[in-house]
Amino acid sequence: IGDGAALHDLGALRCLRDSEQPVCVIVVNNGGCGIFSFLPIAQHKDVFPAFFDNPHDVSFEGAASMFGLAFRRSTSTKEFDDHLREAQRSTSHFLIEAVTPQGGAYNVSVHRELGAQSAAAARQAVAASVPLSWSWEGDARRPVALMLHGFLGCKEDWAPCVGAVCAAGWSC
Repeated sequence: IGDGAALHDLGALRCLRDSEQPVCVIVVNNGGCGIFSFLPIAQHKDVFPAFFDNPHDVSFEGAASMFGLAFRRSTSTKEFDDHLREAQRSTSHFLIEAVTPQGGAYNVSVHRELGAQSAAAARQAVAASVPLSWSWEGDARRPVALMLHGFLGCKEDWAPCVGAVCAAGWSC
């Protein structure tokens, strides 16, 4: 969760007391609402800093203490990896504060790079483990009706419908 969202809903950490399973909350602290750097308004340097950039110097250690959570502050990738492994082995609730450089263009570029890497990894995992199949019926010049099936379905599930869809002027 981002630091701005965590500050906004800090009281929700109290709900962890009701969870029997240990929960690890990771707060990405980039010094203030870096998410707003993704908005078009971020290009307007005359108004963005005053009205949207919400810098702060808050540490979440006090919040963790207030709600009885184990706390670790990570300022490097190695520390974060170590703290995450510790939380995974623990029987206690954890709050890990991952301190990153302050938002702005750096924040946007890092998120886009991570998003691209995540999407590529997901595509690779799906391609390696999920059999995909398709079929084409009808005239390629007609509008296309894309017919998807559920988890345990297959393209043959649509066979009874394909003729009627094509007769109605579609390709599928």
